[in-house]
Formats: sequence, C-alpha cells, structure tokens
Amino acid sequence: MTTASVVICAYTEARWDSLAAGARAAAEGTLAPLEVIVACDHAPELEARVRAELPWVVAVANDGPRGLSGARNAGLARARGDVVAFLDDDALPSRDWLERLIAAYRDPRVVGVGGTARPVFPGERPAFLAPEFDWVVGCTYRGLPDEPGPVRNLIGANMSFRRAALTRAGGFVNGIGRIGTRPVGCEETELCIRLAHLDPRGVILFDPSVAVDHFVRHRGIQGGTRVSMEALSVQSWEEPEGTPEPALADLTVVIPARNAEHMLDHCLGALRKSGAAEVIVVDGQSGDETARLARALGARVLSDEGRGLPAARAIGARAAKTKYVALVDADVVIPEAALAELFAEFQAGGYTALQAGLHSVGGPGYWGRALAYHHRTGRSKNWFGVVATIFERHTLLEHGFDTRFLSGEDIDLRWRLKRAGAKIGVSKRTIVEHRFDDTFAFALGQWLADGHGLARMLDGHGSRAKVLLGLPLAAGIRGALMAILRAQPQWLPYYALFVIFNYVGIAAELFARRGVHKT
Repeated sequence: MTTASVVICAYTEARWDSLAAGARAAAEGTLAPLEVIVACDHAPELEARVRAELPWVVAVANDGPRGLSGARNAGLARARGDVVAFLDDDALPSRDWLERLIAAYRDPRVVGVGGTARPVFPGERPAFLAPEFDWVVGCTYRGLPDEPGPVRNLIGANMSFRRAALTRAGGFVNGIGRIGTRPVGCEETELCIRLAHLDPRGVILFDPSVAVDHFVRHRGIQGGTRVSMEALSVQSWEEPEGTPEPALADLTVVIPARNAEHMLDHCLGALRKSGAAEVIVVDGQSGDETARLARALGARVLSDEGRGLPAARAIGARAAKTKYVALVDADVVIPEAALAELFAEFQAGGYTALQAGLHSVGGPGYWGRALAYHHRTGRSKNWFGVVATIFERHTLLEHGFDTRFLSGEDIDLRWRLKRAGAKIGVSKRTIVEHRFDDTFAFALGQWLADGHGLARMLDGHGSRAKVLLGLPLAAGIRGALMAILRAQPQWLPYYALFVIFNYVGIAAELFARRGVHKT
C-alpha cells in the first residue's frame, strides 16, 4: 500500500492553535499517515514546543536557507513515505483528505496530487474579493476544474508529490519561497513545471474532493473598511512585525563569475532586491552569455582579463566605493532577507569578516549529490571562507588574495587574518544555498584545484602548513566511515576518488615548484 508522510511547515508560535489542529486532523483522518512532520523554520522555541506538546509529531529544524522552500526541503529530507503531502500551518484537512489524496496515486502516471483550499475568513468575505481571485489569499479559485483533472501547478497549502519524483527533481528552489514579510512565492509553481519537464508523461492532478480549510488572517485594515490584498494573504511567510532591518547602502556585492549564465539568474535574483549599494560581477572571460546576462540583471560588469578567481575578487573589491564588501560566489543563492540579516550580525558582533552558513545542494546525478553530501557532513562547512562573506573593505584590500592559488586562497586568507588579530566567523543564524554542478569533470576540477591550493600553502606558511597535506586523507577516511555507519555505501567511490585526486593535485604542484626552483 502507498504510504504517506505529512509535512507541515511553520515558523512562529503565533499560529500554534491552527498548527496543532492541522497536525491532529492529518493524523486522525480516515487514513493514517506514516508520520506527521512539523518543519520549524529557524524557530528553536517553536521546535521545542512541538516536541513537548505534540510528542507524536516528528519535529525537524530547517538548517538550510531560511524560508518556506527551505522548511519544505527539511521536511522532505526527513520523510519516509512513498508520498509527501504538504500542508500550511493554517490549513485544516478534511477527515477523508489523505484517503482521497492517496487514492489518486493508483494511476502510476500521477506524480503530484492537490486539491481544494477553501478560504475561511475571520468575518464575512470581503465584498471586493471575487472568488476568481481567491488565489491571492492562497486558496483555490473559481475557474479550476470541477472534476479531477491535470493542471499546470498545485496550490501550496494542499499539495503532495511522489517522494522519489520530488527527490529526483532536487526539491524546492530556495530564494523564491516566502521569507519574512516579502510577498515572494511561486516555489510550488516552479517545482510543478520542473517536474513536468523531467517527466513529460507525468500528471499533476487536481482533485477538488481532496479538501482543506485555509484560514485567512487580516494583517491590516486600510481606510477602516477595505482590506489590502497583501493584508489578506494567509500564506504570508512573515517575520514578527517590527523586526528591524539594517540598511545596506554602505555594502557592495562582488560576484566573480566565469561561464555562469546558468547560475546568475538565481544568484542575482534576490541580491538585486537586497538594498545593497551596488552589485559588481567580475567576468572571467566567459565563453557564454554571463556578462550580457549580468548587465541585463542590473549589475556593473568588469573583467578579470583571465587572471583567475582570487584576482577577480580583488578587482571587484577595489572597484567598490562602500565601506563594506560582500564576496558572493556565482553558485550561491542568498534569500532576499538573508544579506541584511548577515550584515546585522556582522555589525552587532564587531566582525572584520563574517561568512554565511552554507547549505550545499547538488544533483540529481551522482556527482552533484555526492559533493553536496560531503560538504553538508564534513567539518569544512564550519570553516571560514569567502563563498558568501561580508568584509571590511579596507581590511580585505590590505590583506588581499594570493593570486597564485587556484583554490585554497580562503585558507591562506583565514590564516593571515587570524595572525593579524582580525575577528572572523561563520554565521549559525544566516544560511544560504551553495550549489554544485553535477558532472564528474566538475568534481575532478574541484579536487585537483584543492590539492594545488594545499600544496601552495607551503610557500606562504612553511612547515606550519605541512599538517594540511594530511587533510585529504583524514577527510576521506572520516567521510567513508560515516557513509558505512549510515548505511550509505554509494558514497565510498566518491571519497576514494576525492583522496586520490587531491593528492594528484598536491603532487603536481610540488613537482612544478621543484622545477621552478631548479631553473
């Protein structure tokens, strides 16, 4: 029989009553789910309350990027059912909701099922809001099918997918789900479209009998009688009112990029709205449309003239006119509110440099997933680097990057900053998404460049850096042991090749240096 995991995403105790009621209704319907999961979006107090007051619920923390997409992905990662059904924290499912939903999956073509989300207003329905516009408040609207039938996308408050299809697609894209008070969304629309591209024969099914009540909350009244559309929005993934945001007018974002046209749209999408003084893209003589796309997205474009990544970062920092600089790699997606949050933490903590926490993603193929698994479980995720990092600009220019590095320049800079007494760190509060390409060629390039960087450390740091030469072996052994203990032997070939090619890179650099010294 098809099993189901129910995932409810939540971020605040202000919706506790509807959250608890929805969880109970999902668990006590005519068909019991395998589990009910509450994914708490960077809300440790809420998570503790769920564990204490709803002990039959599985409480998980979203340790990825903040927002609805990140919370849904956290729930997906914990789910064990064949089908993963998503509810909002202010949705109340009908008693036969899950039974009807699962019945639709008898058709093997069906990859997703959703249904009716009936708006429940706190008073009378606003006279100006016609049923055709109920999508504004996150509910189904007049015009959807009256009978079960295929649709382009489902309503986020009441949707489900085969877990295998959702995992193969890479889950929800961070950066377009609701975060804070900002009216961003459509992450479920993007996912459904992506699923259709991955499986053209697959069916996204809308069944009106699969029903939930969706509670609409007023966040504000305008003119005493008219409620704004945004005020009505029940799906607001919002911060508590009054949360301050620091101005970013004294911060420039620098993005080094080479052949990154497939990444820039996501990378620049939220950064354009962040309030930063300027976004500078330093192009590495790309052979694709990176430079043109960056200009179209509003960035100032410079060229590193083929000098490499460390030089590109330095060129961007020198071109900035602000007191602070954020170095962001092109394969990073920073949710809209996250840059302001990181800057606030940077200022409050008196940091010289502060990196955002990284949540690595890759796939759907083997190498992308393996790289992401390694970076999520390895110790290096807690090491200071320059993937998404705010600096005092004068300090960055003073210490700079060693342009001889292919990779590992972040280790070199970290050691030099610590030696100078600078306060550096990695945020535990602000998490961004770090994406990996999904080819063996990309993984091989990473390993060889990392090995080159470790060997290069010997030049600037002497015998003190010799301990780094043992790092690939130690990391490989640790990763392999963890894979065995977690019954995930599929990662063992990855760790074997990781060790081998890191040492190939180390050996190549050491031999090259020996040749230089001889001449």
